[in-house]
Amino acid sequence: MLIQPIVENTIHHGIFSLKKEGNVKLVVNKTTEGLEIKVRDNGLRIKKSKIESKTKKNTESLIIKILKEFLMIFSRQVKEKLDFTVRNLSDFSEKDTRTEVRFNLPFEVLKT
Repeated sequence: MLIQPIVENTIHHGIFSLKKEGNVKLVVNKTTEGLEIKVRDNGLRIKKSKIESKTKKNTESLIIKILKEFLMIFSRQVKEKLDFTVRNLSDFSEKDTRTEVRFNLPFEVLKT
């Protein structure tokens, strides 16, 4: 339920407009606290100014708003913090053109 809209959003906004071959990579890592889920693409980068202005009204995509709200509500119910981030990996390496959406699901959340 959480991964599908992120992948669809990645394809729609990051991959469709590419003039080269695009790819989407789903990575699920088991950590000591739970699962870390990453969706990465080599599509169009999110402008840094757009990421930084996410706290401003009407700048965030609808699906990201819905997912963040869902995770916030779910987090309160299970009393566990659920992190959700969107970032350009190019911020860390100029050669890296990927965008990454990452969130975590603690084991306590997975039991419910």
